[in-house]
Amino acid sequence: MCGIGGLLQQPGISEGQEVLHKINHLQKKRGPDEADVFWEAAGDWQIGLAHTRLQVIDPQGGRQPFRSRDGRFTLVFNGEIFNYLELAETLKQSGVQLKTTSDTEVLLEWLILNGREGLKDLSGMFAFALW
Repeated sequence: MCGIGGLLQQPGISEGQEVLHKINHLQKKRGPDEADVFWEAAGDWQIGLAHTRLQVIDPQGGRQPFRSRDGRFTLVFNGEIFNYLELAETLKQSGVQLKTTSDTEVLLEWLILNGREGLKDLSGMFAFALW
């Protein structure tokens, strides 16, 4: 089981990244193998995502926060997509070149390709935050 967290704040508040690291410290028992954060200033806001990981699928390729190839999207994810292999095959048939064998990458690419409508195709138990 992994841990995810996040925050959205207005610029000028300097504690945001520190808060994300505190979130990861508090949820370390949910993901003892790895922890990382994502931080970005976006217009009038600052966004942060925190992730602690219990490595299950693709220890190297599933590191999070997971960024899209073009850097536009960032995902933190906990859980399991039961049908991710089938979704991966559909993505490949659509021309998407996956870099990993991680269900995290499959989820991100699926959402990029299908938007909110793609959620209905997911089978599993999961929670995620996408920026």
